[in-house]
Amino acid sequence: MGVASLSAETVWLSSLDLKQMTTGWGAAQADRGVAGQPLSIGGKKFARGVGTHAASKLRVNLGGNASRFVAQVGVDDSAEGQGSVEFIVVGDGRMLWQSGLLTGGKPAVPVDIDIAGVQTLGLRVTEGEDGASHEPLASQAVKSGLRFGIWIEPEMVNPKSELFERHPEWVIRQPKRELELQRNQLALDLTRPEVQEFEWKVIQDTLGVPDVSYGKWDCNRYLTQPGSSWLGPERQSHLWIDYVRALYALMDRTAKAYPKTELMLCSGGGGRVDYGALRYFHEFWPSDNTDPVRRVSMQWDYSCFFPCMTLSSHVTHWGNRPMHFACAVAMSARFGMDLDLAKLPAQDRAICAGAISAYKRIREVTHLGELYRLERPHEAVRGALNFVAANRSRAVVFVFQLKDGQPLPVLPQGLDPLKEYVVRELNPAPGRGALPQEGKTFTGKELMRDGVVPSCSKAIEACVVELGF
Repeated sequence: MGVASLSAETVWLSSLDLKQMTTGWGAAQADRGVAGQPLSIGGKKFARGVGTHAASKLRVNLGGNASRFVAQVGVDDSAEGQGSVEFIVVGDGRMLWQSGLLTGGKPAVPVDIDIAGVQTLGLRVTEGEDGASHEPLASQAVKSGLRFGIWIEPEMVNPKSELFERHPEWVIRQPKRELELQRNQLALDLTRPEVQEFEWKVIQDTLGVPDVSYGKWDCNRYLTQPGSSWLGPERQSHLWIDYVRALYALMDRTAKAYPKTELMLCSGGGGRVDYGALRYFHEFWPSDNTDPVRRVSMQWDYSCFFPCMTLSSHVTHWGNRPMHFACAVAMSARFGMDLDLAKLPAQDRAICAGAISAYKRIREVTHLGELYRLERPHEAVRGALNFVAANRSRAVVFVFQLKDGQPLPVLPQGLDPLKEYVVRELNPAPGRGALPQEGKTFTGKELMRDGVVPSCSKAIEACVVELGF
């Protein structure tokens, strides 16, 4: 695709600075597809062009010096026949051309437009109306034996977006002041009814896609310059309250519409950890600090107010801690992984696989059982806690060694004194000796009196013990 100047010179679009081009994901590519592959539409190869992903936009400052815009547009063959988009050409804010809905596998559509006198040319690619662009990905994930989840930020808007260009009055701001961005975002004004409906449509288009079974609702900036063009002067002080009420109504609508979709709530870390919002979500993100050493005390404190089944606790590389320790900490709450498993060393992959299997075995106890805080971890050598099933037939003990020490017994609580429990370490660390009591049977009374001797004694080691039948 190219722009013809008045001097009959052709300027290829791919020769321009594509860093200014927004994309749905990734970065726009010159003479290549967005994933780096050769350009191909409907089986026809193209040596020149731009690969992008909807929604996408590029502004070209022509200064009135161009005569025609000529191109061929369509869905790249790398989409394997999936996907639908619409191409739009705008000149000085006026619609010049629309492609209509284009779908994968179809031939390229030619574009030839008179742009004489146009100062600013706008090139846009929007998602088609036949379904969200992540539908093929979600479907393929399920076929591969995975669940598919997606991250949404329905309350935010990018100042370079079409939405903001069309509706600058939709954002929270104060008149006559320069816009203050956080993470290159502005917050939409949820007190405005049309914003409420717009955000609801975004949620529907995202979570309503078949095979989407998990959603993370995020909000990554706080409100500054509070002001609403919708509320009257006498109600500006109501913005904070009215916003939250509208937000809760939207969350309630989401929870009722998608009862089988698992929902996590996040806001710049733990910015929305409250029971008002939690009624609509299954879990929340406590903090962006995922260092497992810090998480031991953090999750201890959170557990004083919130059930452990609501505390998202993911295994990451933060702090460069041993993988076994990181997995053990995550297993004590709502376990997850933020890792590229394919890039892990073989031993770490085996530890992760063992942790996932062990977590599935015990999560009914850790999510629905009674929690007993045994040894406070704050500025201590270690921390310890245990969970007991409602019928007291099973229990799980977690020991987190934070500093070098001695493998002293940990005294579990809440067991049935008369029941017998078999002691088993779950997902033991490679190269470490077995529990002294491994595989042996004790009464609840004996375990609560004499304790369990853990397999960990060195700093940043952990031990997870199941007490069962």
